[in-house]
Parts: sequence; structure tokens; C-alpha cells
Amino acid sequence: RLDGRFIAMAFAVYDARSRQLKIANAGSPRPLLVRNGAMATIRAEGIPLGLFPATEYEEVLLELEPGDLVVFASDGIHESQNKSEEEFGMARLADLLAGFVLETSTEKITQEILRATEQHAAGAGSHDDRTLIVLRVTQESISDGDWAKLPVIY
Repeated sequence: RLDGRFIAMAFAVYDARSRQLKIANAGSPRPLLVRNGAMATIRAEGIPLGLFPATEYEEVLLELEPGDLVVFASDGIHESQNKSEEEFGMARLADLLAGFVLETSTEKITQEILRATEQHAAGAGSHDDRTLIVLRVTQESISDGDWAKLPVIY
């Protein structure tokens, strides 16, 4: 029996030394990878936490390259609706992400995605949160004294 107590989340650890990203997903929308202007969905999936006891989650390992962009976007981004109940959707998000040049900061990318979804949903009201985490892989190297692993909970 399902009693309605569950949570969707994704957990990721980025190792800057090896440029590897490990992701486990528990019911959140699939993360997106933008490489050389092309967007792909990362096939990390699983059921929400708390839905079924003793659920095991698959870990996906990505080998990232300098210039790669990884975007974790809540369903409030994809499902933002306009007055005609048309969702913002993956196609609009893909077009937006493909338009960013390598030099575009993650802060600017985040602001532009939020701005675009706000414009799309103008006058329709908001029904869900819009949460984003954007990771840009750079050429910069990490020395032994610096942090190397960055956990991300979304």
C-alpha cells in the first residue's frame, strides 16, 4: 500500500580530477548533457525514495570532457505551462541550451533558463518549483591540496 510519503531526488558526485560524474536518480527528471552544442538525456532513472522498501538504485558513471554542460532541472522547468496549458518542454530547453557558447557562465545559463520559463508561463501562474543545478566542466586542473569531489543533491 502506498501512503503518499515519498520524495524524488537525484544524487551525484563530481570528481574534478578525473572529470567523472556519478549519478543515482530516484524519480527526478533525467539530467541533461550538452556536448558540442548537442543535448542528450542521461539515462539515470529510478523510483522515488520511500515508495518501495529496499529499493536499490543504479549508479550511472559519465566521463565528462572540458566544455561539457550537465543540467539537473526539476519537473517545474519542463512542465511550466502557458495560458494554453502548453508545456515549456524538452525541445525548448534543448534549443536554449544549444545556443550557449562555451564562455557562458553557469550563472548566466541558470538565469536564462529561469527567465525563459517565466516568460513562457507569464500570466498562467506557477504550480511547481523550478529548480536548477548547472555544472560546466572546465580545462582547469585540480591540485592535490584543492577540493576534488563535489556532491550534488537535487
